Amino acid sequence: MSKLLDRMRDAIFANPVAWFFFLLAAVAEYGNYQRGHELTQVCEILPLPGVTLFSPKTAKEKAERICLDRLSDDD
Repeated sequence: MSKLLDRMRDAIFANPVAWFFFLLAAVAEYGNYQRGHELTQVCEILPLPGVTLFSPKTAKEKAERICLDRLSDDD
């Protein structure tokens, strides 16, 4: 088992393509984290209506709908 793990570790360290994809995935995950944080800040600023909007017409209503969906996902 340890020989297999050693071979896998050596293959990953020796493969620059694997490092590139790992770095790409890390950057993408950090970008998702940043976008989520920005969306959370926007949702904190918007006053949320008491009534659920089923078909939003304006940009503000669309943003409120996104925030309501986001709040329900957190529960």
